[in-house]
Amino acid sequence: PVLVCGQDHRGRWFGRTETQAPEIDGVVYLTEPAPVGQVIPVRIVGASTYDLRGTPLLDVSVDTKPLGI
Repeated sequence: PVLVCGQDHRGRWFGRTETQAPEIDGVVYLTEPAPVGQVIPVRIVGASTYDLRGTPLLDVSVDTKPLGI
């Protein structure tokens, strides 16, 4: 499972597993948007030195309009 954290400065959706600490460990980049704050099942489909790439296993449709912050 992955906790969806949001989008990074490049617009990539990401989250963290329970073993990935903020500001210390890598993240899981998601192949599609997912609701921020939700814990979702993800299939890991790739890896780099520090980060993973995963595909959500459920239909996790989300409104991806910018928040205007």
